[in-house]
Amino acid sequence: EPAFDEWVHDFRVTTTARIHRQLCDELEQQHRAPRNSSAQMALCELICAIEPADIQATERLMELHAGRDDPAAATRCFRRLEAALGDLDLAVPERLREMVATLRGAAGVIEPATDSRSLSHHGLPTVILQPPSGMPAGSDQFAFAHSEVMCQLTRFHSMRCFEPLPSLSEDSRDKRCSIKLEEEGKHDYRILLWNEPNARALYLRCVNAHRMDTVSCMRLSYDDLASRAASQRIIASAVNTIEQDILNDSSVQQDSPYARWLVALKHLQLFTADSDRIAQQILTELAEDPRGSRLSLVHASMGSVVMKRQLYSPADLDGEDDIRRAKISVERALALDPHNPFNQVISGWWSIQTQAHDRALAAFNNALTLNPYSSRVLISAAEAHAFCGDIAGARILAERAIEYSGCYAPPYFHSYLAAIAYLAGDLDDCLLRLHRAPENLHTLLLSIATHQERGDMGGVAAARARLESELRQAQRERQFDRVALANCIVGSNMSRDATSRRRMFGALELAGVPVAAEPA
Repeated sequence: EPAFDEWVHDFRVTTTARIHRQLCDELEQQHRAPRNSSAQMALCELICAIEPADIQATERLMELHAGRDDPAAATRCFRRLEAALGDLDLAVPERLREMVATLRGAAGVIEPATDSRSLSHHGLPTVILQPPSGMPAGSDQFAFAHSEVMCQLTRFHSMRCFEPLPSLSEDSRDKRCSIKLEEEGKHDYRILLWNEPNARALYLRCVNAHRMDTVSCMRLSYDDLASRAASQRIIASAVNTIEQDILNDSSVQQDSPYARWLVALKHLQLFTADSDRIAQQILTELAEDPRGSRLSLVHASMGSVVMKRQLYSPADLDGEDDIRRAKISVERALALDPHNPFNQVISGWWSIQTQAHDRALAAFNNALTLNPYSSRVLISAAEAHAFCGDIAGARILAERAIEYSGCYAPPYFHSYLAAIAYLAGDLDDCLLRLHRAPENLHTLLLSIATHQERGDMGGVAAARARLESELRQAQRERQFDRVALANCIVGSNMSRDATSRRRMFGALELAGVPVAAEPA
């Protein structure tokens, strides 16, 4: 066996080196006789994937990205090369460093100072999926459940998930799920999947590895697991519940940037002006912290704060400066980690608020591709589709979000569901959702318009009283400005459909709420 392992190692090294040389020769020929730039770009990316420290291929790839006016991509190539050469104790050529400085200066692009791959998981809780117990190793029913749990767990960027190799002493015939991604013993949570024949069910239990107490426990019945489609839905619900319970657990390392961001996220999910002020203070401190500034979630959340304040705290904004800073924050989050669904969602909302609806749908589709099981991604994409005029698609995504939310459906979900119901013309469902949603300027305006369309003058008066109270609280010592409110209502409306906008503005005017004339 040692001789065989040595032979395999030598074969891989030799084959890799030979292929690398052949690809470099091909790149040299293409460089002498220029052809399709897309083909050259693909060739350079292949070479860099085989040998990340290849300076020539990286330099050519940077030139190609620069020629396409994509300085962010060129800078990411440079960072990958810098990290690869750093592992070899080699310095990056000064000409490449100067090229990056020129590109960043010309485009105003902000890029991470180190390789984003080592930062995207900074401080996240680690989760280990334990091997099976109590069921025959060859059971297809368990094997599918186990692999599906692992598949869905690893899609969540709010925690790191891995499973250990079984020990050599274990008599396990089924090695299909034995994938090791991390050293055992460094995890914060342990997820156990075990069989209870008397209950005809598998149980998915999440345990805090430090306190050894149960965080979540979900039941997966045999009957449900007999259908793979049903299994995927049920396991998605279980994983969403486990993830939220882990995020709400108090055992996360409190001095880590991620733990401090998590506190800010909890405030952001309250969707009130006061909670957003607290979140912004935390996020500002994190952005000024060298460790926190490398966490993409911090910058995405800072952009989110400004976007939310545009909806219900117009007096707190400083105009174009806040908008410009929010735009930079969203772009930086994507530069740090474009594969985080949360960053794509915030980018999508930014596009919605700037009336770039097609670009917004592309961002939400990216988020859904990265994690189609996340209830938070689904509910955001649902409301975005409603604002873009796709009510049928919005309702499908919303139903899936509620189904996948499991035992957890946060109050802000109902704000999204209320907006979808209003745009769909279902006023009764809209009011039902509003009763469970956080109160802010956005939801109160929706409540006034809905009561007005139903002809409920008592409901209109009550909602208007709460609206004025909310405005006084949001604007603090500033005097209530009807003109500012009117402009805010028009400017914050995100619907692409002009008919939907006129319908809401008409209802608000009849209810006595000032609405400025919609700009042409």
